[in-house]
Amino acid sequence: KGSFDMNNFTFEEINLMCIYNSGDGTRQELIEALTEMRGYLGRYDTERIFGAEGAQRHSLLLIFAKDIAVWHLINMTQPGVHYELREGRYNRAVAWLKSVQSGDVTPDLPEARDEEGNPEGALVYHSSNPKRTQHF
Repeated sequence: KGSFDMNNFTFEEINLMCIYNSGDGTRQELIEALTEMRGYLGRYDTERIFGAEGAQRHSLLLIFAKDIAVWHLINMTQPGVHYELREGRYNRAVAWLKSVQSGDVTPDLPEARDEEGNPEGALVYHSSNPKRTQHF
């Protein structure tokens, strides 16, 4: 579930998708992007996030979803071809998602809740005292 607004892709990316779209290839790349993103957004209500439409969608998340989808598509259609710009955008998207996952970034996204309305998948932080070295 979830959809993309194809208007923000570049001509080159759309052309690449059309060439590869001899089946469900493009759709599969979009599904893979959403699946990858869901893995990082475990404590958020991904059904609501990716099911949102129009102005209700999180614009930064949408940009990152497109970047991840295009990266998967390029790797599928042109293996061995290195697109530095696309790889950089993909890496930035994944770094942001990891920051969300670790709690360093708190996006304005709905959190997942159980039937009773309690938060699910809350962030747990573990730490310890610094390691001490004793010399006798």
